[in-house]
Amino acid sequence: MEQNSVSVIIPTYRRAHLINRAIQSVLNQTYRDFKIMVVIDGPDNDTIKVLKSIADDRIRYIIHEKNMGISAARNTGIQSTDSKYVAFLDDDDEWAPQKLYKQVKVADDSSEDTGVIYTDVLICEDNSNTCAYFECIDGKKDTRRQIVRGRCITPSTVLVKRECFRKIGLFDTELERCEDWEFWLRVSEKYKFVKVCEPLTIFHETSGQRLGPSENIEEFLEVKEVIVTKYFKRQKKLLAYNLFGLGVEWYDMKEHRRGRQLMLKSFKLDPFNPKYVVAVATYAWPGIFHILESFYRKHFIH
Repeated sequence: MEQNSVSVIIPTYRRAHLINRAIQSVLNQTYRDFKIMVVIDGPDNDTIKVLKSIADDRIRYIIHEKNMGISAARNTGIQSTDSKYVAFLDDDDEWAPQKLYKQVKVADDSSEDTGVIYTDVLICEDNSNTCAYFECIDGKKDTRRQIVRGRCITPSTVLVKRECFRKIGLFDTELERCEDWEFWLRVSEKYKFVKVCEPLTIFHETSGQRLGPSENIEEFLEVKEVIVTKYFKRQKKLLAYNLFGLGVEWYDMKEHRRGRQLMLKSFKLDPFNPKYVVAVATYAWPGIFHILESFYRKHFIH
């Protein structure tokens, strides 16, 4: 196997206590032809001290003058490197030693329309010392179909051909959440995804803030609604599918009015889907059957 260069992009911000573990997992890779670009997303002297203490000339770092967010940090790393392949690693995750070797081998042998090689994940609870196998996306099924229906691939698992960024663009810096899903939506329009069916990425459930904003399910759902409305505006059935899923999530959070609104939108976009008809009739306000009857008479009965 020819040794092709890989750039490993590690965004971080004020997580000096974690960054060494992530870097060491890269340095321990059996595939040796890589360079590490750490993007420090704002002033962070403690992280700089850790990086300077690691004696390896394959490690470089860039510092943002101010905190700009996970998308901007990843984009800086992409634009500051020129390797054939790009891999991402969040500062609180790590890799199994053969991750890059196995991914590069698949990438080297892949077709031109393959853009992303990803792995499964081992999720470890640091407080309890327990781990569980997690399958990102079923590699035996249509990846594009799974992504457009809401499944996402963890960025720390991927190896991406650089040409993808030239053709697709970079991460959307206007999105504070779901930026990875939105990017995979765009990539999957033009490229195939191939999975190495092993848990070669280790995801740590760690207390404390990740590089992105703190977890807020309401904000997450609001951003996802913006993405699906924009991305699927010309694909009514897919828009209906994703809005319906969001409606159910809002409803489960006791936000009944918001949930009903999205379910009704799904029904209007795809009125012959029995799932939406039943759901609207089940969850909506009294008198919904009269609304359904009126809608059908207006649009489908002549």
